[in-house]
Amino acid sequence: MNTNKVPEGFCVLCRVEILGRSHNPQPIVENGSCCTNCNQLIVLPHRLRESGASEDAISDYFQQVLIVESALKNEKAVKEMRKAIKSATRSTREDKTKSQYPYGQRGPQATVPWRAGSASAQRRYWAEHDSRTDRTK
Repeated sequence: MNTNKVPEGFCVLCRVEILGRSHNPQPIVENGSCCTNCNQLIVLPHRLRESGASEDAISDYFQQVLIVESALKNEKAVKEMRKAIKSATRSTREDKTKSQYPYGQRGPQATVPWRAGSASAQRRYWAEHDSRTDRTK
């Protein structure tokens, strides 16, 4: 394989820019470096075959690589979901009431002065404002 046309920092097997760690592509290619994907999928199985490993052992190796890759993808997806949930704006009850009652009132109860007061304040208010009692006498 001719590696003269591959610039440094690119994989000699797939010609993709190497991000992160580079690997030795021997025995496939004598010079240069390869990416992690080519190392796992091309170089290491070739080395296993050269060392006399059976095809079953190589198949087991590929199964392990697939399991690890799927676990990493799931982990990445979970992290992205958590990040999205964290950054998402949540509509709280207060936000809804602020838009519903723009002047801070929360319905007709908010106009009652004793809303946050004691029971005696409630009795005094209703004694003064009860329409059933006539205070004009």
